[in-house]
Amino acid sequence: MTAYKERLRQKMSIHFLSTRKQMDISQETMAELLEIDPRSYFNLEHGKNLCSTTVFLNYLQNCNVNAEQLLADLFQLE
Repeated sequence: MTAYKERLRQKMSIHFLSTRKQMDISQETMAELLEIDPRSYFNLEHGKNLCSTTVFLNYLQNCNVNAEQLLADLFQLE
């Protein structure tokens, strides 16, 4: 795995966890919002997997994430 991909996975896991904590919801509820099973969400939050485009878009839409801010943060990985 490339170093960039590893940093992206780590950064997204931090975002998922932070957003879930701010929303004060369980991993199961977050999984429902992202329309994935709880185990898949667990893997995202713990940096084991990267999310698909569909999950990323659900994250932006259903969790009221500021897309500009998130993308700016992710582009700093380069």
